[in-house]
Parts: sequence; structure tokens; C-alpha cells
Amino acid sequence: MGLYPLSYIHGNAWSLYLTEAAPSADALKIEVYRLQSRPEKPFRSNDEIEGEALPVSFGYTFENTINFEPTGKTFQEPGIYYVRIKGGGVREEYVVELIDR
Repeated sequence: MGLYPLSYIHGNAWSLYLTEAAPSADALKIEVYRLQSRPEKPFRSNDEIEGEALPVSFGYTFENTINFEPTGKTFQEPGIYYVRIKGGGVREEYVVELIDR
């Protein structure tokens, strides 16, 4: 969540760490959107997101970690992304802004 330097990105895999055990990947719906600008207010869980929906080609869970791989972008340039993960008792939503540093 928040600002993240592009220089720390290697590949397309993203992760979310939970305080409890992660459910099976089959129970999860993972959505990633590229936004045109930083949202002025938080999205509600049922809001339709105005942005480019990126397919998520891979999802895997291990212990308290959810790993996923959005496709369609190489994440080598600055951008703002909204991530929504629901299912199996998980309900997480956050914005990531990739920045040059």
C-alpha cells in the first residue's frame, strides 16, 4: 500500500501479507486496475473502478501470504494501481503508486 519505488520491482509478482493464514487461492477474487489519477476518496467494496482492469494470470497462497501476478503491464514506469482482493474471509483494498526513485 502507498508509494513504492520502481527500482524495487523485479518481474510482475505482487504480494499481500495477512496477519492470519491465507485462504486457498481458489477462494479469492483478485482485481488490479491501473488508474489515471490518485483517488480523492476511498472506494467502496462494490464500486465500479474507472481504470484499466489488468488480468491476473497467477494467484498462489502460502501460510499468511497471497502472491499474484497482474499481466498486461511490465511495471517499468510510474503509475497508480488499485488492488482489491476478496473471498475466503479476506477483504483487502488498497492503492499502490509506483514512483521513480
